[in-house]
Order: sequence, then C-alpha cells, then structure tokens
Amino acid sequence: MDLRTKASLTVVAALALSLPIWARTNSAQLVIDHPVTIGAQQLEPGSYNLKATDGENQISIVRADNGKTVASVPCEWVQLAQKPRETEVVFSADRVVEVDFAGKTKGVAFQ
Repeated sequence: MDLRTKASLTVVAALALSLPIWARTNSAQLVIDHPVTIGAQQLEPGSYNLKATDGENQISIVRADNGKTVASVPCEWVQLAQKPRETEVVFSADRVVEVDFAGKTKGVAFQ
C-alpha cells in the first residue's frame, strides 16, 4: 500500500470510531406525585431524568435523587410539526405518551 492509501484508511477508521461521540443524549426531567406509566414500566412518585440517545430506540429512566437507572423503555423517534421551545413530557391520563425535546424536530413516543 502506498502512503496515500494508508492515510485514507486511517482517516476512515478514526471517523468510524468517533460515531458514538456524535450521538447526542437528550434529557427531560419528570417530577410526579402519583404513579405514572411509561411504556410497560410503572414509576412511583418522585423525580426522574429521562435520557434518550439519538438513533437508539430506548429511553433510560434515572432517579434524580441517587442517579440509579430504574429502567430502559422501548421508544420510537417521531417527527414533530415544529421545534418546541421547551422540553415537554406529554401525558394521556396517567401514562407518558411522548417526550419532545427543546429545539429538536424529533421526539420520542411510547406504545
């Protein structure tokens, strides 16, 4: 191999290894005073952080008080009509149905 080919392969390998760095984690705070369901997971009253990484079809639910992950719930990314100004957790009765992240054109929805 000549020097140019080796340099090109090195650049391609470096870019491939840095792909996870480009994935961004979106988060939303959820504070509830009664039991709530996200997907199949029931949450007790308390403070939680919902974390979704771009390109992944799961959202992590983390207790805000101790940082422990309570669950990972399947989700799907949905296109929003417009970018919300603030992050919003959307409810239907006592069920979280969607999380829309501030300034993003996509949010996550739950079955």
